[in-house]
Amino acid sequence: MKRNQFNQFLFFLFVLCTVLFAFMLFTEKKKTADLKNQNMELKGEVDLLNLASQDNNSDLTSAQKSSRLQSWDIKRFQKNGLENPEKDIVDDLMKQSRLIKFEPKPGVSWRFDRNETIILSNQWVFTKFDEGHMLGSMLLQYSVNNGAITWEAISQVLD
Repeated sequence: MKRNQFNQFLFFLFVLCTVLFAFMLFTEKKKTADLKNQNMELKGEVDLLNLASQDNNSDLTSAQKSSRLQSWDIKRFQKNGLENPEKDIVDDLMKQSRLIKFEPKPGVSWRFDRNETIILSNQWVFTKFDEGHMLGSMLLQYSVNNGAITWEAISQVLD
């Protein structure tokens, strides 16, 4: 009799384990399906954000793309007289070729490269300059006072 009860207990245990295993398998498949759906939704959202980002970036000027100004710097510069700080800073720098200490070749003059100008912070700009034959790099410090920008060349080298 004991052997029969033991066999019945084992059979019951086997059935119980099978039911638990089937339940766990079912819930895991459901979780996996839910995660796959969530993943597909998130991929769609990322694609939309990437498209929106590309559209927004195409509207930025080259000055804004190469600016590291923080939003609070931009607001402070606007209060201090600059309408569009990134553009105004780069535009003003383009007029400051007198800051380049090197002599250009005869008949040419130095100019800053707008596409190689980076506003590093609320007081520093890195730029490249050339005169058609020679190239150089420069680090400048600037300050804004009542809409006027003052410049100081900190370091410059010919490349």
